[in-house]
Amino acid sequence: MTAPPAATTSADDKTVVVQLGEHFFDPSSITIKVGTTVIWRNNGQQVHDIHARDGSFNSPLLNPGNTFTFTFTKPGLYPYYCIPHEGDGMIGQVEVQ
Repeated sequence: MTAPPAATTSADDKTVVVQLGEHFFDPSSITIKVGTTVIWRNNGQQVHDIHARDGSFNSPLLNPGNTFTFTFTKPGLYPYYCIPHEGDGMIGQVEVQ
């Protein structure tokens, strides 16, 4: 089962949480400011990971309940994906302004 695409959200805070579930990121697209830390939290039943297409960040496999954090220090668009579930549409992106 896949989640519907989430709307892009803007965050003025310095920390943003992205939930991981069965083959989706929620929200799948976020817009943040330079210096913001994103926390990916695996709330699913399966292992997941997070890999930037440009190689700027890569997580290990995250068991259910585990997290991965990354602080964005440069503006840009950072598409990312879950290696085990990319084919099922588990992709996302961070836009840093």
